[in-house]
Amino acid sequence: MAYISFQPSDFFNTTLYTGDGSTQSITGVGFQPDMNFTKSRAVQNWGCVDSIRGVGEAIHPNLSNAEGSAPDGLTAFNADGFSVGTDTTWNGSTVAYASYNWKAGTTTALSGGTITPTAQSINTTSGIAIIKYTGNDTAGATIPHGLGAVPKMIIIKNLISANNWVVYHEALGNTKFLELNTTAAAATATTSFNDTSPTSSV
Repeated sequence: MAYISFQPSDFFNTTLYTGDGSTQSITGVGFQPDMNFTKSRAVQNWGCVDSIRGVGEAIHPNLSNAEGSAPDGLTAFNADGFSVGTDTTWNGSTVAYASYNWKAGTTTALSGGTITPTAQSINTTSGIAIIKYTGNDTAGATIPHGLGAVPKMIIIKNLISANNWVVYHEALGNTKFLELNTTAAAATATTSFNDTSPTSSV
């Protein structure tokens, strides 16, 4: 078995906490996250914030909603976790929460596809890339990801319109897609991934 100099928890960690309805800092993540998914263990929407779009800008993995302002949601990414405000998606009083945190990394500009990302955070060691780009409504468009390896899973969300999330997974192949925010079975559509698998560069 090959030796690796890191642990998965260096780049991904789950942290449980209880909301206080005010403001608080959540610690124990073990690193400064670049992406956070948070879910109350009650009836409440998921919340997703990342360092590329910036704190205060939220999308909801269980909804089709466009990106929205959440200034009292996740308010900062800190060295060992994150801070939250009074928004009940992240910090309802006495509510139990689970937060899922990913560390990405370099923000060096990418090139090589037909669409150039407007922002990115990439970690080739852990194999995660957070990419923001503007679509061009053209079949066969390619987007560089900077991972240096073929992605096994891709999750996409339209930020400006109420559209379902779109998910690619290598086990399904390039002709099918899932919707993160629905319970629908895998569907077939050329318009999702152009029936083309990702490569080690795009």
